[in-house]
Amino acid sequence: VTPEAITSGVLCYIWPSRALCPSCTAPYHAGNVVATVLSDDVCCVGPSWDWYGATLPDADPRQVADVFGGSLARFGRGRHGYTSSAVVEPEGGAPVRVLWGGDKPLHLDVSGQGCDEAVQRLRDSGLAHYVTRCDSAVDVFGSGAVQWCIDLLREVALDAKLTIGTAGDWVRHGDGRTLYVGAPSSDVRARAYDKSTEVRRRSHDPGEEVPANWGRVELQVRPQRDARYNFALLDASQVWGVTTWGQIVYGVVRGTQVKPVSAGRGRRRSSDDSAYWWMLRQYGDMLRRRHNDHGSWAAFGAQIGYDLDILKDEKR
Repeated sequence: VTPEAITSGVLCYIWPSRALCPSCTAPYHAGNVVATVLSDDVCCVGPSWDWYGATLPDADPRQVADVFGGSLARFGRGRHGYTSSAVVEPEGGAPVRVLWGGDKPLHLDVSGQGCDEAVQRLRDSGLAHYVTRCDSAVDVFGSGAVQWCIDLLREVALDAKLTIGTAGDWVRHGDGRTLYVGAPSSDVRARAYDKSTEVRRRSHDPGEEVPANWGRVELQVRPQRDARYNFALLDASQVWGVTTWGQIVYGVVRGTQVKPVSAGRGRRRSSDDSAYWWMLRQYGDMLRRRHNDHGSWAAFGAQIGYDLDILKDEKR
């Protein structure tokens, strides 16, 4: 199956090993099942950020608290080599976990409801950051939504020959089932699961109303190398382009294609590329100040060219 299997108009997907579509029970067609994806009984919402982990080379904890409009609380020991930790708790927003110290640049994580708003605040702040992990979620509602998500991800995984794992009650087909695609060590993983059960289990309000038929498909990406900076510019839909099978899953549930993006594996960067990115990380704040002084990147770039010519003449 390729992204070209996703057609415009009435969205279809080839199910090579199923007799019937889990949504509309479409019949066989030319040896395969052509399944209309979202029926009248099943609708999709998203994508949205469900996890965003970022490293901020030039920030300190108080700057982060100011960005999210909260104060630092719940101080404690760090982990993963950091010496300190705290939580920023903005009013009405998602808690932001902050790690710093240990000769490592500050790191933060935010997840769950309110993650979209937190990501936008971080990006609007102007604080330079790169992404170490991001999860994009698409929610599906309606009769059989959980099974629909599981079936879709399983079929794509089988076709792409990906590692498949499970958690929850698969013997009695009870609540709380999760299907994992991709090895735990992989830079890219996906999961389909029963979101209704997860929300009910985590809720502290017994009277909270939770949709009974709520399935979710999530893509988890841990970008590498220079791609970490690129991911700080991508939205929650674009990250699905990191693999061909991710493009297919997203195309099925949302009815649109996404362009391929790199997660950073593959060709190692040249020495010039390494020097360039080191310069940006080391002197990023100074470069932004000079940009502000000149009024535009074009004017600043022209000044750099002029100054390089002066240095070249001095060496003669």
